[in-house]
Amino acid sequence: MISDEDLIIRLKGGDSAAFDLLVERYQRQAYGIAYQMVGHQEDARDLSQEAFIRIYEGIDSFRGASRFYTWFYRILVNLCLDHLRRRSLRNRFFRFFSGKETDDGGAEDALPEVAEERGFGNPERGLVDKEFRLALRAALTTLSPQQRAVFLLRNNHDLLTSEIAEILGTSEGTVKTHLFRAVRMLRERLSDFK
Repeated sequence: MISDEDLIIRLKGGDSAAFDLLVERYQRQAYGIAYQMVGHQEDARDLSQEAFIRIYEGIDSFRGASRFYTWFYRILVNLCLDHLRRRSLRNRFFRFFSGKETDDGGAEDALPEVAEERGFGNPERGLVDKEFRLALRAALTTLSPQQRAVFLLRNNHDLLTSEIAEILGTSEGTVKTHLFRAVRMLRERLSDFK
């Protein structure tokens, strides 16, 4: 398999097939992160595509000081955070004038099935697992966007604290604080499932 570094060199040299390979390599992960962050399929598709467009247009600015995927995830997560900020402002504006929430695929759908289906052959356990997944989804929506990003990148994508810090453009200490607070809040909200 061709390394990311080799694909970057080829892409910088004008080889568009190298870009196609990068898209193929990271498309599923990009969509997964975007979906987990924003909770809306169309928005997740748009945001992951926008991240790839920015990669293509800004590849010459990639200096190689970090791994490609770290640089890419940083672009993607920042796009998602910007989207969430805009959506929050739009919701507040709409609520102010109408007293209602907007219906734009809220974050209650933000977490795909993170708990594996364990209830096969045991309907009661399957029901408990489903209830837990729903409660986890709801609990994740109560986290700040930064806490949610840190929690999802760490737990669903197995990234190191240093990688998450680089992606979010913050210190490792800040990442650890966000992770600690996210886990504490989730434990509190999910305490009925012990």
